[in-house]
Formats: sequence, structure tokens, C-alpha cells
Amino acid sequence: MKRWAGLEVWLGMGCVAAVFLVGLVGFAPPSAAAVLPPAAKTEKRIFGAPQTRAAEASPIPVEGKDVLRVVVDGAVTEMPLEDYIYGVVAAEMPAAFPDAALEAQAVAARTYALYQSAAGKHADVGGDVCGESTCCQAFITQDELDARWGGDAAFYTQKLRAAVAATRGEVLTYDGELAAAVYHASSDGSTRSAAEVWGGSQPYLTAVDTPEETGQKGHGVGMSQRGAQALAQQGADYREILAHYYSGVELTTLP
Repeated sequence: MKRWAGLEVWLGMGCVAAVFLVGLVGFAPPSAAAVLPPAAKTEKRIFGAPQTRAAEASPIPVEGKDVLRVVVDGAVTEMPLEDYIYGVVAAEMPAAFPDAALEAQAVAARTYALYQSAAGKHADVGGDVCGESTCCQAFITQDELDARWGGDAAFYTQKLRAAVAATRGEVLTYDGELAAAVYHASSDGSTRSAAEVWGGSQPYLTAVDTPEETGQKGHGVGMSQRGAQALAQQGADYREILAHYYSGVELTTLP
């Protein structure tokens, strides 16, 4: 482990629960999810605060999984973790974004999926996560992607698979626990802190400058996807992008 010093269609995640506590009391979601204006064919909603197992402070251990149980259309489907991450990255970020931005998205998505799984988000139905944008993270199948991408399907499939493979097994941790790697579509020059948005705080979810002035889309906490795009275009790699948006985190490879 190494400690660091310290986007035209976007995020489709959503959380709809009452009060979530992540090592503190009062870390609650906004009253409603923000909605992006229509864009291409993939308008998506923005997710709220991260969720934990119970109404008490609960550490989220770093636990690897080779297979995730994904709740799709009410049924639990088992799939390899990295295949799930590919489907999330494809649903959450435009495939045309720079490789470094897609790689940063893969790490954030992997971290958040395992965070939700460890928190028991869908344990009541035998699942780890779901594929719904209004609950966990958006997910799209290869058949749906082939239809969306048409003649570019082979190119974009290879590009996104490579971004996921380049970060295989990597997650963000803080003090030895999985981080709540939340993200959003865009910000207006600065991200927001967890304290400002949800009334609690996380030391790695603080307000930071972001190279964009397009207006805030989403809750504004954590990684800005358009900001990640801009940083990648400026030459930053995915490690630098993640370190910029998540203060003091560590990039950890799962056992």
C-alpha cells in the first residue's frame, strides 16, 4: 500500500434510504436525487450518501470478492466482480472519455460496490449489490452496449475492458477500511464536502478545486466525472485523479 499526499453523459447512481452512518452520526442523504438534463440516450440520476449495515457506526472491512451477486430485475445473478465493474463503468461514464478517467471510474466503482456489499445493502434478498441507478450503481449488459455503440462496439468494448483490467483488484481505503468512494457528474470549480451536503463528515470527502466551470450536476461530493475528464486531458493518470478527489486515501490491491 502507498499513501498519497495530499465528464457529456455521467453518473447513474442513486440511494433511497433514511439515514446512513459511516463512522459517525448524521451522515444522511439529500432530500431528493438530482437529475441531469437529457443527454444523448443515457440520462441518469445521481446517487446520495453511502449506506452501511445498521444505525450505528460500522467499519467497512477490506474484503475481496471474485464473484458478486447482482440483483437485476428482481433476480439475483452471479457474475465475476470485474465483469460487473465493466458494466458499471460503461453505464456511468461515456466510453469516449480518456483512459485515465475511465480507470479512475473503475477504481471508484469497484470500491463502492464492495463497500455496499460489506454493508449488507441487499443481504435480505441474497444479493451484494443491484444494477439500479436509483439504489446502487447503474449497470448495463454487453448486449445493450452492442446496440448502443453499433459499429463502434468492438472498439469501445476493448477500451473499457482495458481500463478495468489496468486497475484490476484496486480499491480505495482510509485507515485500513474501504472508503465510501462517492462520485458525481460535474462541479462548478469546487467539489463539496460530505459535511456540507449530508451534515456529517468524512476526512477523505472534503471540498477540493476541480478544473471545470460547467455547473454542479449531482451532490458534488467525491470525484467529479467531468473533472476527471479534464485532469486526464491535462496528463494526470488515474492515481493522481483519485488522490485529488479523495483526500488522504490509499490505493490498495485486494488480496
